[in-house]
Amino acid sequence: MQEMQSVSNFTNYYIYAELVKKGKLKIDTRAITRDNWNHHFQGILNILRDGIETPAVQGLFIEPFFEVNQSLSVELNIMDYLLNLMMWFPIVYIEQTIKPEHLFFEKFTTADAIKAYIDKNIIDPNKISIENKLLNNAIADTVYHFSYIDEFALFLANTLNLEDDIDIMQKSKDYFNLLHADLSNVPIGEVKDKGMELVHDAIDNYIMKSNEIVGYDHCLKYAFGAQEGINIRQYKENNINIGTKPDGQGSIYHDIINSSYINGGLNNLVAQYIDNGASRVAQIISKKNVGESGGFSRILGLNNMDTHIHPDKNYDCGTKNFVHITVKDKKHLSMLDDRYFRFERYGLEFKIKRTDYGLIGQKIWLRSPITCKSHAEGHGVCYKCYGDLGHTNKDISIGRIATELITSQYTQKRLSAKHLLETVIKIIKWVPQFNDFFEIANVNEISLKEDIFKNKQMSGWKLRIKTQDIQLENDDEFFKHRSFSDDMHASEDDGPFVDQFINSFEIITPDDEVYTKITAVGEDGNPIDEKLYISNKLASMISKAIEDEDIVIDNIDVDIPLNELQDIELFLLKIQNNDLGKSLDIFTDTINKKAVTKSYDKDTIVEALQDAAIQGGVKCQSIHLETIMASQICADTSRLEMPDWSNPDAKYEILTLNEALTDNKSVIVSLDYQKLAKALFYPLNKKKTAPSILDPFFMDKPKKFLNAQHEVWAEVNKPKIKKGECPIAFNHDHKGKKAPRDIKAFLAPFRVGLNFDTSSPSSIYI
Repeated sequence: MQEMQSVSNFTNYYIYAELVKKGKLKIDTRAITRDNWNHHFQGILNILRDGIETPAVQGLFIEPFFEVNQSLSVELNIMDYLLNLMMWFPIVYIEQTIKPEHLFFEKFTTADAIKAYIDKNIIDPNKISIENKLLNNAIADTVYHFSYIDEFALFLANTLNLEDDIDIMQKSKDYFNLLHADLSNVPIGEVKDKGMELVHDAIDNYIMKSNEIVGYDHCLKYAFGAQEGINIRQYKENNINIGTKPDGQGSIYHDIINSSYINGGLNNLVAQYIDNGASRVAQIISKKNVGESGGFSRILGLNNMDTHIHPDKNYDCGTKNFVHITVKDKKHLSMLDDRYFRFERYGLEFKIKRTDYGLIGQKIWLRSPITCKSHAEGHGVCYKCYGDLGHTNKDISIGRIATELITSQYTQKRLSAKHLLETVIKIIKWVPQFNDFFEIANVNEISLKEDIFKNKQMSGWKLRIKTQDIQLENDDEFFKHRSFSDDMHASEDDGPFVDQFINSFEIITPDDEVYTKITAVGEDGNPIDEKLYISNKLASMISKAIEDEDIVIDNIDVDIPLNELQDIELFLLKIQNNDLGKSLDIFTDTINKKAVTKSYDKDTIVEALQDAAIQGGVKCQSIHLETIMASQICADTSRLEMPDWSNPDAKYEILTLNEALTDNKSVIVSLDYQKLAKALFYPLNKKKTAPSILDPFFMDKPKKFLNAQHEVWAEVNKPKIKKGECPIAFNHDHKGKKAPRDIKAFLAPFRVGLNFDTSSPSSIYI
């Protein structure tokens, strides 16, 4: 009882005073309302303030019961009950009943678990029927309530120490071996994966089970459980094994650091050099990407700021065109949540849920902003093409939110390069015949197998290299103006010749027929270009094979007997690192690199963007990627016109981001892009009359214009709006419904123009 003396301010505990007195209390959840929720919250909070450190308070239990099932009994300790009160706040805020399924009882409270709870219980059931602002306020207040937990940080916070690890190592030899991992005999391509395997073993089987092993919780148990505060890759380097490091040139250092920072550290010059080199790479990336990421975010936002939702949530544009894509796996499926699709192009329409696992592997016809007829006509993306997320985003620019969601992650990941540097070594696959003749030694050296000379008769077999296929690393046109023999002059003792490469070569039979062509292959089994750097020894042999230096050597076959190639390295591979920068650059290349962008159609570019987002660790719905692409598509006849998506065979052109901005339908957007002096004389600008949200910034009297817009809005909305009609953009016809002539006349003086066509007044979406 002495420990309860501090918990005696009963008036501050409201109805929970009985909880303190009795140690247990039943609560009718029907009695928790919007009006009294704060009393419930403050009552529990004040109890914890007065005695959270005491076992008596820690042992208090609340038993809530529910209207739906009053027989259901669940006991929550005081901290779990506080957490549930916070999660119930939005439910009572929107004046709904707390039900048993609203219990929040996770082993570890993670950000993902909180988000999943809010999505499932608050947003998904109510986004259509309840106003956005009400839901947003409820969710924002819920998140704010979590800040009160900071008051107990001194009691709840944990400290870091090595003693916990020592105690577990004394109990378990296996844990000792984990923290003293030796990866020297692991193939370099597997070092990173092996290290991560050891990390998960240490976390799952020892740290999370530490109470069973040593009788208390490891200091990092709850940090790992909450998935906050610790980067697992950094933990691997600090506690398990540093392993491989990227060199910043698209490859990795060929040596590994076979120690961790707490066990061995950088214990030799090679390790110090590698670690310092990686740190330098991180600094260069951070410095370089500050401007790049910010600039990219600006122009992407500029091109998408005018994309909006159709004002009528019941309107269906009736498009005859769709995005035809394959749902590859669970990640791709989750990106399509709450979207509308068809199994057949002209079949019935269904809504996708992230749990519809039967869709995985299937090719579907997806409604998309890219092919939205309403968007093409300037009325805004209809809800069917956007999906049910439109009910959440109806009051904001869907183009801007798409830009912000993607570029904010893109920028942050690039600026955090020093924390995210890792090696993901690219595994090269070869045609099946490769393994019959060749092997890869010392990570990247291709040579002939020894046993082929023991088990096969190689007499007369040759390796053929076509001189026309030999390229220089930095000059693909090299052999058009220089002699092969002039450059294949190094001696066999000079080491590898790492400048010249080929992408393929042939194995020739004794009958002088092509037995096989050796090349790298992609996932589909088709040949791909992979640089095979010619070793100096092989280069010398090729040079000697050319007997007459005066002959034209741009296009000849050089045949070297396989018997002469025993025990020598033939080709060198550059170890490729699929690092973070590469993964993220795929996104920018897809939408703004002409050779890449033009290689896609509307279907394949959506799949490419989905893959890029997943590969780069960018968490977003596919709808945002498609919304961006909707602003980079036009009719194949004119870049100032949109495709006619009512035509099942509509022709279109996909533009790069640069082209979309230069030839934007709004002159203001184009002028705000870049190269203003050049843009002022760009002939196509004289034909641009489309409105933009930027228009008022270039008006003499923007306030008068905006007031006029409100007047027009009121005038046009006097009659009831019929399904399919849009009163927002007044420079468009809406199925025969036009803005009155007097309104057009009134707005005409405010039209931004440089002697442009003023027949269509400007409009702003507000």
